[in-house]
Amino acid sequence: MFHPDHLLTEAEVEDILGVSRTTLWRLRTRGDIPFVRVGSNVRYEPAALEAWLAQQSAEEHHDEVPLDEPRDDSEREWKRILDDSDWAFEDERTDEWTHNLHPYPAKFPPQIPRRLINVLTSPGDTVLDPFCGSGTTLVEARALGRSSIGIDSNPVAVLASLAKTLVLDSPGFSALDGLDKAVEADISRITGQPILMATVTPDIAPVTPPQIPNRERWFTPQAMHELGMILARVDELAHPSAATVARACFSAILVQASNQDSETRYTARAKTVEVGDVLRRFREKLMHTVRMHRGWLRGASSSAATALVGDARQLDASEIGLVDAVITSPPYANAFDYHLYHRHRLYWLGFDPKQVREAEIGSHLNHQGQANAISIYQDDLRECLASVMTCLQPRRPIAFVVGDSVFGGRLVNNAVVLSGVSRRLGLRTIACVGRVIHPRKRSMIHAARRARKEHILLLVKE
Repeated sequence: MFHPDHLLTEAEVEDILGVSRTTLWRLRTRGDIPFVRVGSNVRYEPAALEAWLAQQSAEEHHDEVPLDEPRDDSEREWKRILDDSDWAFEDERTDEWTHNLHPYPAKFPPQIPRRLINVLTSPGDTVLDPFCGSGTTLVEARALGRSSIGIDSNPVAVLASLAKTLVLDSPGFSALDGLDKAVEADISRITGQPILMATVTPDIAPVTPPQIPNRERWFTPQAMHELGMILARVDELAHPSAATVARACFSAILVQASNQDSETRYTARAKTVEVGDVLRRFREKLMHTVRMHRGWLRGASSSAATALVGDARQLDASEIGLVDAVITSPPYANAFDYHLYHRHRLYWLGFDPKQVREAEIGSHLNHQGQANAISIYQDDLRECLASVMTCLQPRRPIAFVVGDSVFGGRLVNNAVVLSGVSRRLGLRTIACVGRVIHPRKRSMIHAARRARKEHILLLVKE
């Protein structure tokens, strides 16, 4: 984990533990964390720190979720299947149907909601995912003949979910084919290699780039010009479903077109953008997405699927209606910053990243340095559960896939937290199964890299 010959500085340990300088000082003055002094400086020995981390992990995972006895045959069958199933799915494909349409960090494998939907619901039922992310649960529900409703506070997530779950008709495919030809003509014009198509596709004025702070640091002039051209073409589309798919394709390539290092690393890195590169990237994404949607015609049922921008703590039951099951994976506290990694997408799509950050539950940036961060997260979960219960039929299940969190250098078993919150709301916990998070799937935030396990918690409404 650490290089044994390198003494760690305070800044490095703050980053590793995801704590503020004040929190690290408190850990040190209480004698909770081992350190050494090198002259007037405080340093940390890698071996001692790793041993301390291992001890914390062993101690903090001792808590178990108290379970209630199932009350009927359905509940006993739900529990039996959850307990007896292998939830690893390490070697399973995750790119079926439209799952690979839009990048989104920390997605759970589609096999998890697929199994939960099959076990907990019947064809024709309605599934609610109040933290839908990029729509994994919604896609699986539609493939299995269940209606679905997704809610997310991030408009990028809702756009991706809608683009993944809709079914294109022939006019929709024709509209996307026309967009492809228009972009092909734009590439020819901008690179000085005209083709016949360029003579029948009129030129277009690019959309003006948004006012992003330090914009020139994040985008080259060429990238901004070509992104503006693409967005202008997308805005011309009159077919609603085709326009949604095209905007999702535009959103999907934005990080690659920018100087943002990667989907999970928000730092600027100079990239070379040749004339036509961004247009070509969009066209490749569009053609790949059309192929996925042609396959999706075979996979999608006639069941309805929709996604809405909203706050899981304030669901409108009159708008959503009553659902038959809730299957979701809430944000893991202090683990990720969805608003940050989608920041440029939000700007280009006309949204305010600040508003998205304020609504985000579990954000690392929102929690870091807060002494009562665990309590805040617990209160958020309580509000979410209370809100969700207003939309759920009686005696129906809620399946939460929830991971551990790290606060102040200590692991917190959020399954225990969530179970305690749900019990106070009158929900029963009838099953809790653990699954190891594959190292490649863990958060890229240092504060959450120690979180190695997540739980599938099955709750039942009275």
